[in-house]
Amino acid sequence: MIYVGVVLYALLFLLLVLFWSKARGMSLDDLLAKNEEDHHHVHRVIKKQPLGGAWREHQQWMAETLDERS
Repeated sequence: MIYVGVVLYALLFLLLVLFWSKARGMSLDDLLAKNEEDHHHVHRVIKKQPLGGAWREHQQWMAETLDERS
């Protein structure tokens, strides 16, 4: 029988490892700035393509709007 506590601690450990690997060498301000830029990037894509589309189209739009600033 698998104990729920062990599974929860394993998931917590996995999340911490994933966060650490993404945040390595970045301050909290850097992480927040990156998150804000990603947020605005998605909004630029939605503004250009409000009706959406297939996943491949979305990936193409994300690549096209990567360097745009508004």
